[in-house]
Amino acid sequence: MIVYKSRSSVYFHVFFLIVLVNLIIFGTVVKASEIETATVEEADPENKEPKPYDPEQEVDIVINLEDETRYMGVTVYRIGDYDGERFTYSPEVLECLGKDYYKLSRESEIVSNAKYLEELIPETLILEGQDVNVEQGIGTADGLTPGLYLVVQNKADHNANLDAPYIVETPQWSEENLEWMYDLRTYPKWEREVWFTFRPQIVVPMVWGALLLLLVVFCFMGARVIRGVFMGCLFFLFGYLGLKLATMIDQFEAQFMWYFVIFLVFAFLGTGITWGIISVISSPLKKIRAHKALRKQLFWITSLIGAILIGLILHNIVFHKWLPSIGIAAGIGILGCIVQRLKRDREVRFYTYDDLLKLEEGDPRMDELMENLDA
Repeated sequence: MIVYKSRSSVYFHVFFLIVLVNLIIFGTVVKASEIETATVEEADPENKEPKPYDPEQEVDIVINLEDETRYMGVTVYRIGDYDGERFTYSPEVLECLGKDYYKLSRESEIVSNAKYLEELIPETLILEGQDVNVEQGIGTADGLTPGLYLVVQNKADHNANLDAPYIVETPQWSEENLEWMYDLRTYPKWEREVWFTFRPQIVVPMVWGALLLLLVVFCFMGARVIRGVFMGCLFFLFGYLGLKLATMIDQFEAQFMWYFVIFLVFAFLGTGITWGIISVISSPLKKIRAHKALRKQLFWITSLIGAILIGLILHNIVFHKWLPSIGIAAGIGILGCIVQRLKRDREVRFYTYDDLLKLEEGDPRMDELMENLDA
């Protein structure tokens, strides 16, 4: 069967299809234009009115240590003003420094000014300040007027120290939000409050000096004190390592007693373990009586070891030249060897009963032995 459609029916379907396509296209264009307009309004800063500066607006300064376990006391001093265009020192501060704040061109000048002002307060320079307790790592100085402020640590109870005083400019202009920021967050550098701190500029010269003195004594008395010197070096070495480890742990809140305990524990434990290892190694030497022969030659062995170590220290720490270092070390070593040999010849040492029987009549050591027995 053949079905014929009227021409008007075909026109109706074509018209309906055209209207539907136009509606879809129109709706898509309208929706896209709405999205594009909204995006442009949010991203375009030119459409946002900048907020004017309000000199009557109070400002807040937040000190944030970014650690909830830290607390300290700080004082916020007003040291300058802001006129809407630039920051300037107050007259009394300018009189002390001689150069106004806006003329400072380098960050180092600002830092040095802050440290100098801290030294002047409060004896020489009396300024208005607000004390702030930084608890759980955060504290706020509020109700301030716009201007320059100096933040310094005071003598309140604390377990952290400011690395250095610093200057805060408030308010500050935000280019992103096109408005003045009256509430400022500062994140100063700080260090933990600990009883024991390593200061290389003081500790290192003292350690090298003490070591040199110890090595000189070792060259002259090494055969007699070698065991004590060795044990003492081990004791302080392991104690030092224990203290160094304790100060490297951020969560370790130790006072004097805790550091003292750690020093003793590491010192005794490390010395005991090392001495045990040495005893195990030297046990075979005792069986073949090699330790007796070695003991008789300790006078020049200790002088040689001491001289070598002295020469290395003098070269690397003092002179940085081999000729004077070797000359001084060799002189100390030779003199120490002679002194130890002379002392050894005068000593009465008996390791076995056979040694006593070998003494001949008239031997000066026999006379010394008899004197000691009479005493």
